[in-house]
Amino acid sequence: MSNSKKEFVLRFDFKKVWLMKKKDQYTSEEEDHFGIKWWLRVTRDDQFLYVDLEKSGTGSTNFHGNFNVRIESGHGVISENFKFSGSKSDAEIPSTSDRCESFKWNKLDYSKYLSIEGHVEIIDMTGYHDFQKRVDFGSDVTRRFADTVLIVRGQRFYVLKQHLALHSPYFKNLLKECTLDSEIQLPDVDTDDFQKYLEILYGFSTIHDNFVEGILLLGKFFETERIITACENFLIDKSSKSIRKLFELSNKFHLKKLNKNCVENIKTSTALRLMLPPDVLTIHHTAIVELFRRSMQFH
Repeated sequence: MSNSKKEFVLRFDFKKVWLMKKKDQYTSEEEDHFGIKWWLRVTRDDQFLYVDLEKSGTGSTNFHGNFNVRIESGHGVISENFKFSGSKSDAEIPSTSDRCESFKWNKLDYSKYLSIEGHVEIIDMTGYHDFQKRVDFGSDVTRRFADTVLIVRGQRFYVLKQHLALHSPYFKNLLKECTLDSEIQLPDVDTDDFQKYLEILYGFSTIHDNFVEGILLLGKFFETERIITACENFLIDKSSKSIRKLFELSNKFHLKKLNKNCVENIKTSTALRLMLPPDVLTIHHTAIVELFRRSMQFH
């Protein structure tokens, strides 16, 4: 069974670090994760190197998570953990503002290069994306006819046990021993994503680019083929995400139709290079074979 946590890695490599002056700043390429643009910003002063986690967005809903910064240089590897919090109205999320001693400028071997990885885990971003609920799973009507209560971050979802069990082996095993009106906690699940997950199971078409990655995460976690297929079809037919992001999602969630669609839409060797992720090891081995075959057509 897969993990339901919202996690991703941002990478940034740069050379000639010794040329970096005070107040200079370097930024990594923006990446789309869970409907938000994220990037790393690197700055320095007399004593310290700072690695800040930044993101785009508008609004006022708060969210928080964990941020691990890993810096590799000629001296070896330095790694530190931080907490981040912010709102979608913030321009940035300061992550190393505590002036971590490990990132002292004179402790880093910057004569050759620095390789930075930012491991991000989103603990809660409920309410970050505005949307209209198609079904109120806490209403008097759903409460009256439900036989099971699922609790996600304190929010109650009144559902029919049989309907969930028909579509999800995970819920079939989870609910088979439950008595009538049981209350079951679902940890590490985003309430907005779970709302969308249930709406799709109940026949509503509510997939959007901002939510599709989170819904896919739950589809894999809860082993729900209907959810996975609906998301894959949306990504092929309706998504406005870049082909690079689509290819990333096809590998992350093993979406064969989407992967094939991405490869078939590569028209030049330049487009092939632009589609590859920073870490090619994340590409599934079957996709590597297809990419190789496609690349041979350009020679």
